[in-house]
Amino acid sequence: MQPVGLAVTTYQGRNTFSGKSQAGTPVSFTLENNLRTIKVKHGGDSFTGVCH
Repeated sequence: MQPVGLAVTTYQGRNTFSGKSQAGTPVSFTLENNLRTIKVKHGGDSFTGVCH
């Protein structure tokens, strides 16, 4: 996978980061389950990933 853009985020507490993409779209992500699960929100889309 190749990156398609950049975002600047700020730590909000409770393992949550939020900010905006280069295009100005809101983006946030949260680390859960002992930092093994990442939940990403970008605009109106949501994604979940698990680290093994």
